[in-house]
Amino acid sequence: MKNLASDQEAKSLPLKLGHGINRCLVLLKGEAIRKRDTLLKENVENVQLLMSLEWHERVSCHSLKELYDAKLNKKKLPTTDDIVRLTDFQKP
Repeated sequence: MKNLASDQEAKSLPLKLGHGINRCLVLLKGEAIRKRDTLLKENVENVQLLMSLEWHERVSCHSLKELYDAKLNKKKLPTTDDIVRLTDFQKP
């Protein structure tokens, strides 16, 4: 079961990284505004623009597709208790 959780975490990692990167950019932009560093502010805005334009197509859509496919391909087998109950129910 540990491998399944690790696999699920690995598939969602790009989504988490995207949110983390955006949060760091917001903090860095705030620092640039406080320091009146127009070059840093401009660089941060350019990176934010690239993230908003390309992150979804290049990264997050693939991660979301993998998560969705994994959800659809999950095999749900009946438990032993369910099988025992079913056989007991079917006995005359």
